[in-house]
Amino acid sequence: MRSTYLLLFLGIIVPQSSCGTSQQPLNEGANRQYYICDGCVPRELVLAPGVGFDLSSPYGTAAIRYYNGTVVDIGRVEGSPEYKDFMARLSAPYKQYGPPFRTPLDRVEYDLDQAKRRLRRLQKLPSTEDISTLHVMLSKMRYLVMQELHMLPRKIVLSLPYMPNFQPEDLAEAMELADLTPLESFRHFGDSLDNTKAALAGMGTGICEHWQDIQKCDEEQDRFKIKQTLALTYTYDELVVETFLMINPYHFIRVERSRFPDLSYGTWDTDRTNTTYWDTIGRKVVETAKKRNTLPWPVEELVLMGEYAEEKRFLDSIWKALGGSMDVQKLWAPLQRPKFSAEFIAARGAAEMAKRWLGETWGCVEGDWCEGNRD
Repeated sequence: MRSTYLLLFLGIIVPQSSCGTSQQPLNEGANRQYYICDGCVPRELVLAPGVGFDLSSPYGTAAIRYYNGTVVDIGRVEGSPEYKDFMARLSAPYKQYGPPFRTPLDRVEYDLDQAKRRLRRLQKLPSTEDISTLHVMLSKMRYLVMQELHMLPRKIVLSLPYMPNFQPEDLAEAMELADLTPLESFRHFGDSLDNTKAALAGMGTGICEHWQDIQKCDEEQDRFKIKQTLALTYTYDELVVETFLMINPYHFIRVERSRFPDLSYGTWDTDRTNTTYWDTIGRKVVETAKKRNTLPWPVEELVLMGEYAEEKRFLDSIWKALGGSMDVQKLWAPLQRPKFSAEFIAARGAAEMAKRWLGETWGCVEGDWCEGNRD
């Protein structure tokens, strides 16, 4: 449900629909104004479970967040060779696609790709093989969730790693083919959620407790302090090291990202005689974290993702590498959270955000009459 007034949010005026039930600000003198919603969030959305999908390079995971706060890890779908190739090929570094063209050859390649897409659509096929690959993966995950809910999910939050070469329209087509609709929020724009944001939500970091009341939620999030965050994804196929400045749960600045397929758990698994493997991981993590670290904040938050991110030798190598200069005990706090799972943490966070986006208002505050009087 959308507010029918303008929401003044962090100094940005966001237009909504045309009229509302009250023009009286609820919080005069603050740096933003709140207005009464036209109606109430429907009961079915308040009670509906939130479904989250997370796609990592080798596989996908799914989770459900129920109305009572329970989060259930649904399962994992292994990626096909085509899926793994697609995920690796469209990740960083960024390559310009479409205008403006740097060379005549770029224009020729773009026009050829567009012609191939049109031909496939005339043949009633997905526009590209990559879209078809992703459609198959999303459909498998959708049926996996159906086994838990006994109904096919339609609206979800999808968590993705950083994929600068994946076109938004291709993601939208794959979602449509899988009969899935990305959930929206007035706080977040785009068809997918960055997996680090999702993982932080899964850890409960920075997200507000009173999310159904945007005024209270904003007050909680105003107390969120900028944090320099280190995110480590460790799977059988790759090690990814990323650093961010977390401004709030919805906004961050990516400082650095390095991907190391040669330091995956699979590399160790195929050659366990490599005596330098674990030390090399620690060194690469530190090098990436310090590569462009000219900011005054130390690393204050650690995000662990991937099925092998809780491997003791991996954690020991990070502990050894970071221990001399950072508060490592504080960084390991995520591992102490009940039922923490690095494999499912991003899917859990996506499910948490899905539940919130289903049941929240659109930039306005519900009237007192809503409780007990929902349609």
